[in-house]
Amino acid sequence: MTLTAKEPEKTSLPLIPPDTYQAVVCWIADLGTHYSEKYEKDSQKVMLVWEIKDVRIEIDGESKPRLIKGVYSNSLHEKAYLRRDLEAMRGKPFTADELIGFDIRNVLGANCLLQISHDTYEGRPYAKITAVAKLMKGMEKSIPETPTFCYDIENGFDFASEAPDMPEWIQDKIKGCKEYKEFISPPNEAKADYDETSDDDIPF
Repeated sequence: MTLTAKEPEKTSLPLIPPDTYQAVVCWIADLGTHYSEKYEKDSQKVMLVWEIKDVRIEIDGESKPRLIKGVYSNSLHEKAYLRRDLEAMRGKPFTADELIGFDIRNVLGANCLLQISHDTYEGRPYAKITAVAKLMKGMEKSIPETPTFCYDIENGFDFASEAPDMPEWIQDKIKGCKEYKEFISPPNEAKADYDETSDDDIPF
């Protein structure tokens, strides 16, 4: 037992080698509204996670497929990356009716080809998706080995019941959104009930 606090050690997995892979969407998560300092505005974010069955890693003695994520602004604007990648996955543009409102949950379990390359961020290397394409004709579709989920914050923040297989690192991203912060501390919450003499809240 120690009272010395420290940052937990970061575990690093080997990077997915640069190449083109068949992949299948296994997780979809509504990340809520986040503020971008770069663009100085709020935007709703959504995460897609693909499983790559041909790249494996051993965890607790079990071989598992690697996963890779893409985080997008939830927009089908003509210049939006989400629209670009979804149209590339489908191999066709959205119709006028689909552009009015497309349910992203429809791509859960969808297959595609991902081109992956390496880059660095703040001195740390990482694997990133550089291109998305429809499966080539005759390719057999893959079924996710990873337990799938599709999470929408409109259903609440009870992750255990809404998406029990959601890892903590995605939950942490969601907890940084505007909706979650308002959920745990509503803007109109009364402040007068705070008792400055209470021993339950010790400021430090």
